[in-house]
Amino acid sequence: MIRLGGKRILSRFGTFDVVISIIIGAILAKSIVGSAKFIPTIITSSILVTIHYFLSKMTLYYHSLGHQVKGNPHLLYENGNFIDATLKKNNISQDDILEAIRLQTHSESLKNIEKIYLERNGQISFVFYP
Repeated sequence: MIRLGGKRILSRFGTFDVVISIIIGAILAKSIVGSAKFIPTIITSSILVTIHYFLSKMTLYYHSLGHQVKGNPHLLYENGNFIDATLKKNNISQDDILEAIRLQTHSESLKNIEKIYLERNGQISFVFYP
């Protein structure tokens, strides 16, 4: 069933991917425990994997749908200034950003960083000055 969903269902988890995975796991758990019949459980899980697959394909062609399903990146830092409203909205502290800088750039300096984004998949990314 995982093969039907493609590699995307296992990699680069976004919020939508996590929700679908949890739902499928809960449905399959009922079958394993014996509180639900096996065949209907497999059919239901297969339908969810198929919906996930087609929805992810549709987001490639319809960008507005992609923004609805996957969300948008959030600007956290620009030209030497943290954007406090966005940090609060996303429950991210400046310490979280500094930690990401240390882990990803092996530096503690913000000098070379022009912008910092919270990406749609939940990762923090950096745009460096040219």
